[in-house]
Amino acid sequence: MRWIKKTIIDIIISLLIVGMLIVDTQVLNYFILIYTPVMLLLKILTYKHSIKPLIMRKKSITAPDWFYHLLYGINIFVLLICNWWITSIQWILIWGISWYTKRNNQLPSSTTCG
Repeated sequence: MRWIKKTIIDIIISLLIVGMLIVDTQVLNYFILIYTPVMLLLKILTYKHSIKPLIMRKKSITAPDWFYHLLYGINIFVLLICNWWITSIQWILIWGISWYTKRNNQLPSSTTCG
């Protein structure tokens, strides 16, 4: 459970998105509207330039994959409930790019036989 400390930002963001469903405040809405495209841009840059994320460079304890899938799924579900279609699509892209980048970084570097 030491990986929870490494994912505190992701947990806070998910709580803010869920909080948006409960409490409708302009500050929270603007935060999500600014954070989401920035996060998407960072994910695209990571994918496009084959940059290994900082968490993957270090051989440290990381959260299990199911945890990120759960957080991204909750974020998308709540955004869809709130009719935030564009932001939902951005989170779907963040989820997909994260999965694809992690998958590619886990594959062996050499795919040739022999």
